[in-house]
Amino acid sequence: MLKALILCGGKSTRMSGKDKAMIEVHGQAQYAHLFQLLTELNLPTLLSCNAQQMHSIPDQYPKVKDVYEAIGPMGGIISAMQAHPETDWLILACDLYLIDKASIAQLVEVAELSAELSTELSAEPPANFSGEIITFQKEGSLYPETTFTIYKKEIRPMMQEAVAQKQFSLQKILRKSKVQTLRPSSEKVLMNFNTEEALRKIQYYK
Repeated sequence: MLKALILCGGKSTRMSGKDKAMIEVHGQAQYAHLFQLLTELNLPTLLSCNAQQMHSIPDQYPKVKDVYEAIGPMGGIISAMQAHPETDWLILACDLYLIDKASIAQLVEVAELSAELSTELSAEPPANFSGEIITFQKEGSLYPETTFTIYKKEIRPMMQEAVAQKQFSLQKILRKSKVQTLRPSSEKVLMNFNTEEALRKIQYYK
């Protein structure tokens, strides 16, 4: 089963301590905006939260605590995987302020088709149409996205081993995995705004 996880936790150090999940760009807190986009696509959605956010974000939003907190996005993802081991996760970072529903739907559609193909034992999946991870990659970029990405449950043992070895790089996980990459319809949806200066310029991209 595919569920969505919004990565809300994090120290927001480059935002002068402002919580990126609480910033309002679309008329409501960013976590609420992303939750609305995802649930409108009928995706069961949880918020990955640090200890403070577990109390400050209203209980109407399903949450899972990042039990690691200090290891970056990897902590939130592996915490959710451990709490829901039979789940495939669509991961979405809260600093992707220009994300749109069409891009989320594009990722979900490919994941659903990939799942259908995997159940047809007589079918040979097309080249580059299977993987433990499904994500976007900008044209000309050497690096696939790591936080607007689907991580299938089969990847959990590798991620657990990485955490045990104190290796917290998601890019390293991708390099060791079978990754299916997509081109975004618009590259601006992959822009993250993780400094105050960048956020002040966001209106030029909307």
